[in-house]
Amino acid sequence: MAMDRIVANVYETRNYDMFKKLLGNRDVTEQRVQKIKSSIENVGYVLNPCVINGNNEVIDGQGRIAALQELNMPVHYVIDRKAGLEQCVQLNINGTPWNTIDYVKSYAHQGKQDYINLLQLMEQFPEFSPQIIAYAVNGNINDKKKTGNKSLSGRSDIVKGQFECSEKEKNTAARKLEYASNFVPISKNVHGQAVHFLRAIIFAAFIANANKERLYKKIFELQQDLIPFTNTRTALASISIVYNNCIKGGKRIDFEATYIMHCQNKSSSYKNRWLGEEAM
Repeated sequence: MAMDRIVANVYETRNYDMFKKLLGNRDVTEQRVQKIKSSIENVGYVLNPCVINGNNEVIDGQGRIAALQELNMPVHYVIDRKAGLEQCVQLNINGTPWNTIDYVKSYAHQGKQDYINLLQLMEQFPEFSPQIIAYAVNGNINDKKKTGNKSLSGRSDIVKGQFECSEKEKNTAARKLEYASNFVPISKNVHGQAVHFLRAIIFAAFIANANKERLYKKIFELQQDLIPFTNTRTALASISIVYNNCIKGGKRIDFEATYIMHCQNKSSSYKNRWLGEEAM
């Protein structure tokens, strides 16, 4: 059997000054450098040579070089002498970053039970984004020991391999998502992001203890009366108006006020995520 042909040499250096910025290449942000450093420190360095051209201009790997310099680690690189800005741009265009489901599948295939459970939920409820599913899993945590490590979106924890989804949490989340699936068609017509609307539905039904039959009936009948919203909190304010419309013999619920009170029982970092304006 013929041996594979060697097509390039991989060089190693600590002469960081030899690397030049390619005119037109994007700037290296401190956030990007810190993320690479954190990965190297927590997981270890994986050989991933940078690419430079014949003028020592960096075609691929600016962030890696900066991170390795701060860590006083050697840089590995290969030389593509004729490469220029066009090749640099194409590398960034064609490079496909991992999305949330990629991380979930990776950890699940490694045998992490929390991620196996999370992946099963994603496969069972493909109509929901990973963020909504993560919210259904951990959106009503009452254990103060766990709130410091969990976020409502779950994105950061998922990427780091720290997301928790026990068998019990999976089953509870499945019940929430089964109910929330009735609202998916409505979520496409509301005046706000569907992710906030569906999170608000889950909160109203399973944390604020709304009458689930009434909640669906009123929103279905009066969906045109839902006022515009910008986050989960204002989505709950909009839902309150519809839910309490012409209520008789039942309990009126101010979902927004309930939401705020619920947030106040969380740790400060967790509370900020609940009250935050950012979309996931």
